[in-house]
Amino acid sequence: MRLSRVASAMTALIDNRAGTFAAFCLVLILAASPCVVRAQVNGSINGTLVDATQAAVPGALLVLRNVDTAETRQLTTSEQGYFYFADLPRGQYNIKVSVPGFRELSIGPLVLTVGQQMTVHPVLEVGTAAESIEVSATPPPVTTASSSVSQLVDSKRIEQLPLNGRNALQLVSLLPGVVPAGNGGQFGAVQTTFSVSGGRNVDMNFTLDGGFNMNPFYGIANEYPNPDALQEFSATTRNFSAAFGRGTSSVSAVTRSGTNSFHGTLFEFLRNTDLDSRPFFASIRSVFKRNQYGGTFGGPIVRNRLFFFTSYQGTKARGTPGDVRYQTLTLAQRAGDFSGGTKTIIDPSTGVAFPGNIIPASRIRPFANTFVQTELPLPNSGPNFYDFTPVGTMLDQNQFIVKMDYSVTEKDKLTFRYFYNDVPQVGQASNVGPDWLDSYPTRFQNWTLGEDHLFSPSLINTLRITYVRSAFGLISERDFSLTGLGLPIAARIVGKHGGIIQYQTEPNRGTTFSIVLPLAPKNENQS
Repeated sequence: MRLSRVASAMTALIDNRAGTFAAFCLVLILAASPCVVRAQVNGSINGTLVDATQAAVPGALLVLRNVDTAETRQLTTSEQGYFYFADLPRGQYNIKVSVPGFRELSIGPLVLTVGQQMTVHPVLEVGTAAESIEVSATPPPVTTASSSVSQLVDSKRIEQLPLNGRNALQLVSLLPGVVPAGNGGQFGAVQTTFSVSGGRNVDMNFTLDGGFNMNPFYGIANEYPNPDALQEFSATTRNFSAAFGRGTSSVSAVTRSGTNSFHGTLFEFLRNTDLDSRPFFASIRSVFKRNQYGGTFGGPIVRNRLFFFTSYQGTKARGTPGDVRYQTLTLAQRAGDFSGGTKTIIDPSTGVAFPGNIIPASRIRPFANTFVQTELPLPNSGPNFYDFTPVGTMLDQNQFIVKMDYSVTEKDKLTFRYFYNDVPQVGQASNVGPDWLDSYPTRFQNWTLGEDHLFSPSLINTLRITYVRSAFGLISERDFSLTGLGLPIAARIVGKHGGIIQYQTEPNRGTTFSIVLPLAPKNENQS
């Protein structure tokens, strides 16, 4: 059982506001239990070392070096010349091969992507150790070490392709076999969903830096960092490793990390009313303003050992692109006069038409008249149309991400990443009018702690502990209810064996319940 999934499910049972500390203690307790706690986002480099006659070369020393962090790892080839560097984070690598009687061989840079199982085919040439050969080539795209089918969305596409709202998860739909399946979730916790190879949109697994990154309540992806903070992600659709966990397909994303050189970005994206065009059927341009701004910064704290990366994105949005227009009641119709219409109004009590197509005022119920007079707006676009722009909607986002990578020794590596996304929103509760609004206090938090230990070149342990917290809900900003209109609500439910549950809600009187539970019929087989 995946520890991150257990922790997420258990913390969902804890009070969203008061249970944070208790949830953290629960995660630590579960971490001590013997559970598998990793997701496959690291890759590997493997191959068979041969000479010019295609004979295997055993006992050769291979030294693997990460170009960005200077981290090294070494091993010797087997009797069959085979080598396997397991559990490698994405990045650029060089491989140096040395064996007596052959020229030294240097291969690279090899660009390893998320979860990639790379196979290389190095060939040694006879010579002295003083001679060396450097090979700079990209391995073939066909992966022979795994039967899984996967596609990569690299940092170039993440940064350069247009994204509405800067949600990088939208790029998953560019991959073969993936189609958008609409939005999932509600109450502020809304995310893009996909169908992969005809599967259901809830049968996908999403990870971030090797840790669980899903909203378990709706079975959808949780929030992801802004595109400038993401390095790349891949989607695996068939025959993937059991390390991925649930689902028929998996999306694995990794955030950027610090390197031995300082690097950073600044960005500002602007959209407002002045830059928008007028909708075809609208008389004016909709009021809409959105600013997205922020930056990233990363680098070394201790060269070759301790690195940091941080990112911030702020989003301020007011209004909604487009307007709302619907047919409403004319002034005469609000009083029950439908004589100007073409449809005959039938009296439900008698089954015959009202005289003159006019409903008498005495036949209009008080709660219906209250709704028409107090809640339904008057026409403002012609005699029977109402048109408005949702100017009350708003979004204020503050997103932070901090990541640390620490090479404790050559055999131990620690990583920690904290992601915080606070997205309070105000949206339309109903398209009746611009003041029908709901507030969505929404906040997402996600942290992942990882430790990699190299016991030997062929034995590696990877630990990932993830905590996911999704806090969301709805607060209505308009006091509206059916009982507030004066409508009494009652129900009567009769059970299979004659049991009755009744309740009735009346204005200013509250709700009353009555329950009748008869004795269950005796089973004839009982003594």
